[in-house]
Amino acid sequence: MRPTVRGPKAIITAALVLACAAGLLIPLHASLFPDNGGYVRTVIFARPRGSMPGYYIVVDEVHSPAPWIPVELLFHGYGNLHVDGQMASWQAGRVSLNLTVATPAVSITKHAGKVYHSDQNETLEYVKVTPLQSGPCTVVTVLFPNNGSYSAPVVVTTTTGAGIAVHVGDRDVLLINNNPGTTFTH
Repeated sequence: MRPTVRGPKAIITAALVLACAAGLLIPLHASLFPDNGGYVRTVIFARPRGSMPGYYIVVDEVHSPAPWIPVELLFHGYGNLHVDGQMASWQAGRVSLNLTVATPAVSITKHAGKVYHSDQNETLEYVKVTPLQSGPCTVVTVLFPNNGSYSAPVVVTTTTGAGIAVHVGDRDVLLINNNPGTTFTH
Protein backbone atom coordinates (compact mmCIF):
# COMPACT_ATOMS: atom_id res chain seq x y z
CA MET A 1 0.00 0.00 0.00
CA ARG A 2 1.25 3.44 -0.98
CA PRO A 3 1.38 6.24 1.57
CA THR A 4 -0.83 9.24 0.80
CA VAL A 5 0.23 12.83 1.33
CA ARG A 6 -2.24 14.98 3.18
CA GLY A 7 -2.37 18.32 4.83
CA PRO A 8 -0.19 21.38 4.21
CA LYS A 9 2.48 19.36 2.41
CA ALA A 10 -0.06 18.23 -0.23
CA ILE A 11 -1.32 21.77 -0.74
CA ILE A 12 2.21 23.11 -1.18
CA THR A 13 3.07 20.30 -3.61
CA ALA A 14 -0.09 20.94 -5.65
CA ALA A 15 0.61 24.69 -5.70
CA LEU A 16 4.17 24.08 -6.95
CA VAL A 17 2.96 21.73 -9.70
CA LEU A 18 0.33 24.26 -10.83
CA ALA A 19 2.86 27.11 -10.79
CA CYS A 20 5.29 25.11 -12.93
CA ALA A 21 2.53 24.11 -15.37
CA ALA A 22 1.32 27.71 -15.64
CA GLY A 23 4.88 28.92 -16.12
CA LEU A 24 5.26 26.57 -19.08
CA LEU A 25 1.80 27.00 -20.58
CA ILE A 26 1.47 30.78 -20.46
CA PRO A 27 4.52 31.47 -22.70
CA LEU A 28 3.44 28.65 -25.03
CA HIS A 29 -0.07 30.11 -25.35
CA ALA A 30 1.34 33.61 -25.92
CA SER A 31 3.60 32.38 -28.73
CA LEU A 32 0.82 30.39 -30.42
CA PHE A 33 -1.79 33.15 -30.08
CA PRO A 34 0.07 36.48 -29.97
CA ASP A 35 -1.79 39.59 -28.92
CA ASN A 36 -1.86 42.37 -31.49
CA GLY A 37 0.29 45.37 -30.77
CA GLY A 38 -2.59 47.73 -31.39
CA TYR A 39 -4.33 49.28 -34.32
CA VAL A 40 -6.52 52.19 -35.31
CA ARG A 41 -8.91 51.80 -38.26
CA THR A 42 -10.47 54.76 -40.04
CA VAL A 43 -13.08 54.18 -42.76
CA ILE A 44 -13.97 56.99 -45.16
CA PHE A 45 -16.78 56.88 -47.72
CA ALA A 46 -15.83 59.07 -50.67
CA ARG A 47 -18.55 60.22 -53.04
CA PRO A 48 -16.87 61.85 -56.04
CA ARG A 49 -18.48 64.61 -58.04
CA GLY A 50 -19.75 63.52 -61.39
CA SER A 51 -21.04 60.13 -62.36
CA MET A 52 -18.47 57.83 -60.72
CA PRO A 53 -19.97 55.87 -57.80
CA GLY A 54 -18.65 56.16 -54.26
CA TYR A 55 -15.95 54.00 -52.73
CA TYR A 56 -14.38 53.34 -49.35
CA ILE A 57 -10.91 54.21 -48.11
CA VAL A 58 -9.74 52.11 -45.16
CA VAL A 59 -6.72 53.45 -43.24
CA ASP A 60 -5.25 50.93 -40.78
CA GLU A 61 -2.49 52.09 -38.44
CA VAL A 62 -1.10 48.78 -37.19
CA HIS A 63 1.57 47.77 -34.70
CA SER A 64 3.03 44.33 -34.13
CA PRO A 65 3.79 43.35 -30.52
CA ALA A 66 7.23 42.07 -31.58
CA PRO A 67 9.41 42.45 -34.71
CA TRP A 68 9.17 38.75 -35.61
CA ILE A 69 5.34 38.72 -35.55
CA PRO A 70 4.00 39.86 -38.94
CA VAL A 71 1.07 42.23 -39.25
CA GLU A 72 -1.83 40.62 -41.13
CA LEU A 73 -5.12 42.17 -42.26
CA LEU A 74 -8.01 40.03 -43.50
CA PHE A 75 -10.63 41.16 -46.02
CA HIS A 76 -13.69 39.04 -46.86
CA GLY A 77 -16.05 39.30 -49.81
CA TYR A 78 -18.61 37.22 -51.71
CA GLY A 79 -18.09 35.67 -55.13
CA ASN A 80 -15.12 34.39 -57.09
CA LEU A 81 -11.84 35.85 -55.86
CA HIS A 82 -9.00 36.98 -58.11
CA VAL A 83 -5.67 38.28 -56.72
CA ASP A 84 -3.15 40.26 -58.77
CA GLY A 85 -0.24 42.06 -57.08
CA GLN A 86 -1.54 44.83 -54.79
CA MET A 87 -5.15 44.16 -55.89
CA ALA A 88 -7.91 41.63 -55.30
CA SER A 89 -11.47 41.43 -56.59
CA TRP A 90 -14.56 39.40 -55.81
CA GLN A 91 -17.01 38.86 -58.69
CA ALA A 92 -20.59 37.66 -58.11
CA GLY A 93 -22.59 37.98 -61.31
CA ARG A 94 -22.48 41.62 -62.43
CA VAL A 95 -21.55 42.85 -58.95
CA SER A 96 -17.91 43.14 -57.90
CA LEU A 97 -15.84 44.41 -55.02
CA ASN A 98 -12.37 45.64 -55.98
CA LEU A 99 -9.69 46.00 -53.31
CA THR A 100 -6.48 47.93 -53.97
CA VAL A 101 -3.78 48.38 -51.33
CA ALA A 102 -2.37 51.83 -52.06
CA THR A 103 0.46 51.71 -49.56
CA PRO A 104 2.76 50.09 -48.36
CA ALA A 105 4.01 47.23 -50.53
CA VAL A 106 2.20 44.08 -49.40
CA SER A 107 1.80 40.40 -50.08
CA ILE A 108 -1.82 39.44 -50.78
CA THR A 109 -2.60 35.75 -50.43
CA LYS A 110 -5.84 33.93 -51.15
CA HIS A 111 -7.49 31.75 -48.47
CA ALA A 112 -10.83 30.04 -47.84
CA GLY A 113 -12.68 29.44 -44.61
CA LYS A 114 -15.96 29.50 -42.76
CA VAL A 115 -17.65 32.80 -42.01
CA TYR A 116 -17.22 33.69 -38.34
CA HIS A 117 -20.49 33.99 -36.39
CA SER A 118 -22.60 33.03 -39.42
CA ASP A 119 -25.63 30.76 -39.30
CA GLN A 120 -24.81 29.54 -42.80
CA ASN A 121 -22.39 26.67 -43.19
CA GLU A 122 -20.52 28.00 -46.20
CA THR A 123 -16.88 28.44 -47.08
CA LEU A 124 -15.86 31.79 -48.56
CA GLU A 125 -12.66 33.03 -50.12
CA TYR A 126 -10.83 35.88 -48.42
CA VAL A 127 -7.47 37.61 -48.66
CA LYS A 128 -4.72 38.04 -46.13
CA VAL A 129 -2.80 41.30 -46.60
CA THR A 130 0.71 41.25 -45.09
CA PRO A 131 2.95 44.35 -45.32
CA LEU A 132 6.44 43.53 -46.58
CA GLN A 133 8.00 45.95 -44.09
CA SER A 134 8.28 45.04 -40.42
CA GLY A 135 7.31 47.28 -37.55
CA PRO A 136 4.47 49.79 -37.28
CA CYS A 137 2.93 50.90 -40.55
CA THR A 138 -0.10 52.55 -42.10
CA VAL A 139 -1.97 50.40 -44.62
CA VAL A 140 -4.25 52.33 -46.99
CA THR A 141 -6.81 50.23 -48.86
CA VAL A 142 -9.37 51.39 -51.43
CA LEU A 143 -12.58 49.32 -51.67
CA PHE A 144 -14.64 49.95 -54.80
CA PRO A 145 -18.04 48.19 -54.97
CA ASN A 146 -19.39 48.10 -58.50
CA ASN A 147 -22.42 46.87 -60.41
CA GLY A 148 -20.57 46.46 -63.70
CA SER A 149 -21.24 49.93 -65.09
CA TYR A 150 -17.82 51.33 -64.09
CA SER A 151 -14.32 49.97 -63.89
CA ALA A 152 -12.38 50.35 -60.66
CA PRO A 153 -10.46 53.64 -60.43
CA VAL A 154 -6.70 53.64 -60.83
CA VAL A 155 -4.98 54.12 -57.45
CA VAL A 156 -1.53 55.76 -57.46
CA THR A 157 0.59 56.86 -54.50
CA THR A 158 3.24 59.57 -54.39
CA THR A 159 5.49 60.54 -51.52
CA THR A 160 5.50 64.15 -50.36
CA GLY A 161 7.53 65.90 -47.68
CA ALA A 162 4.63 65.66 -45.25
CA GLY A 163 3.60 62.08 -46.02
CA ILE A 164 1.88 60.09 -48.72
CA ALA A 165 -0.62 61.28 -51.33
CA VAL A 166 -3.04 58.61 -52.53
CA HIS A 167 -4.64 59.51 -55.87
CA VAL A 168 -7.91 57.67 -56.56
CA GLY A 169 -9.07 58.08 -60.13
CA ASP A 170 -8.25 61.39 -61.75
CA ARG A 171 -9.84 63.73 -59.18
CA ASP A 172 -9.56 62.49 -55.58
CA VAL A 173 -6.45 62.77 -53.41
CA LEU A 174 -6.05 61.54 -49.83
CA LEU A 175 -3.08 62.98 -47.91
CA ILE A 176 -1.65 60.89 -45.07
CA ASN A 177 0.87 62.36 -42.62
CA ASN A 178 4.14 60.57 -41.89
CA ASN A 179 3.33 60.42 -38.17
CA PRO A 180 0.89 57.60 -37.29
CA GLY A 181 -2.05 58.82 -35.24
CA THR A 182 -2.10 62.27 -36.81
CA THR A 183 -4.83 63.61 -39.02
CA PHE A 184 -5.15 63.18 -42.72
CA THR A 185 -7.10 65.19 -45.26
CA HIS A 186 -9.25 64.39 -48.23
